[in-house]
Amino acid sequence: MVLIMGVSSIEESQVKASSQFKISRDLLYGDIRIPTRYLDCIVDTYQFQLLDWRRQLGTAHLIYRNAHHTRFEHSLGVFELSRRFYTSINSEERNAYFAIRHDTDASKVDSQVQRERIACFHNSNLLFVAALIHDIGNYPFCHQLERSMALEMPNHEQTGSLIVRQAFGQVQFLGDSELSRLGLSDKRDALADVINTRARSSSLSPDEVFVRNVISGPYGLDFLDYIYRDSFYCGFSTRPAVDFLLDHATILFNASNNSYEMGFTYHVLHELVSLAYLRLDMERKVYANKTHKIITEMLAQAVRLAIDDARLNLNEICSFTDDGLLEQLKLSRGHKFVQLIRSRKLYEVVHRFDAIRPDVNPSVRQALRMLGPQQTERLRKKIFEELTDHSIDEDDILLSFPHPEERTCKEGDILILMESGEVRRLNTLDPWIARYEDDYQSLRKYLVLMSKDAFDKNGDKAKKVLQRNFQDWVLETYGVEKLSPQTINDKIRTLSDMQIKILTLLLDKALTAEEIGIRVGKKSRGTVLYHLQRLLEEGFVIKERRGKKVIFTVNSQYASYISENVHAPI
Repeated sequence: MVLIMGVSSIEESQVKASSQFKISRDLLYGDIRIPTRYLDCIVDTYQFQLLDWRRQLGTAHLIYRNAHHTRFEHSLGVFELSRRFYTSINSEERNAYFAIRHDTDASKVDSQVQRERIACFHNSNLLFVAALIHDIGNYPFCHQLERSMALEMPNHEQTGSLIVRQAFGQVQFLGDSELSRLGLSDKRDALADVINTRARSSSLSPDEVFVRNVISGPYGLDFLDYIYRDSFYCGFSTRPAVDFLLDHATILFNASNNSYEMGFTYHVLHELVSLAYLRLDMERKVYANKTHKIITEMLAQAVRLAIDDARLNLNEICSFTDDGLLEQLKLSRGHKFVQLIRSRKLYEVVHRFDAIRPDVNPSVRQALRMLGPQQTERLRKKIFEELTDHSIDEDDILLSFPHPEERTCKEGDILILMESGEVRRLNTLDPWIARYEDDYQSLRKYLVLMSKDAFDKNGDKAKKVLQRNFQDWVLETYGVEKLSPQTINDKIRTLSDMQIKILTLLLDKALTAEEIGIRVGKKSRGTVLYHLQRLLEEGFVIKERRGKKVIFTVNSQYASYISENVHAPI
């Protein structure tokens, strides 16, 4: 909450200055100064104050007991980082740094500095307001419910965009007079699209696209605050050096999408890699924590039942606090899941499936990529029907599957300004970042859950049945044809001579792309990778990492078919 800091004997000028802002004391950043116009127009409104009653990590406090921090704190934190970023970009020391780097007079602003100053001055109001309200569309447990495949929930960014446009139910937020006072009288649509990363960039000016990237980019202000805040309250010893990163943040041109983005100078390369390690560790231990995923699915099932019972609709959910939503769920069939969570009688994992395992049927992997909430519900009912002989109820089975729209890893795309002036991507400078996506994808597990009572009675039997039949049930549910020997042979016939030659080589020995290139006639690595990609997509070849090498080998599931039907061209 906002605290008014007062001193008994201060100068009149200090009293006047203090009337222009109030101070919120934050554990991470110290005193955050909030101008009174931001308080009146945004912070002290009902819609924004609701964020103070919604936890940043939802139910993670049931695992990490100090993780009670809220969306309100996070929003103020991102606002503070936007102010520090703006100050850093426009500091005289920064002008001197770029002047020295280019061997020019420090009084003459370098073109790089000029570009940064222009962009920030044009967007300072938009930057600060967007940073403050970027989470205005967050509803109770929104990140958990959005990641669940049990139901289709509105995206919080799109909801926030509708709230800013005053097009979301009866919610009134940021009227014309408030926007005018904030210096954004003609920027309602731009502000709505800046806080919604799904909005088309073509609707924004280059400066507005830049502001959206600063806030929501791979290492944007939103990410920097939540990874710092979450790791702090979850008790992690490693935390990002936010001020150090912002001191070396810069604005770089991304030729691939013809826009300016927030990047960093080469001085913080080690810190950026450490931050990627922390992000992966947080994903493993917090965001994708097994217990957290189980609670998420139980909560999602409660919400789904409340919607089915007409005790809850998606427009109402934005008016609830965390505790208010849980009380509303108690009025529906979902109350039993709320009671189970509160009494710590959580579901158990009865089957864990790793889709990226080398021996997985490619058709199953393809089917899982196609899943949506409706298909997942069909699979859940299919599993229940197959296990009815084991005396279980339909609600005893839940599924925790990775959502197809879950966060994709973009850490490697961060732009780095090298000492020579060259701009490079982070994944070209560090070998671990180059394979970061593989490490991240390894955390995506498909879990079948069973209620504790049913698990105690029939868990062992259900495990054996699921181990034997899960992949077949997935194929049956999604209507994907199981590859027959004839289908495999037909697919082999569509391969090019080069692809057949590569398969023949890999039947004898696992090889790297470079080794394959030498053996097929001194072909370039790019050419070999092009053909390997087709073989990987068809499932004939699998990729493994051994130490620092990436090797390719024939999928053992198809080795016999390939050896009988593949003959290397002469």
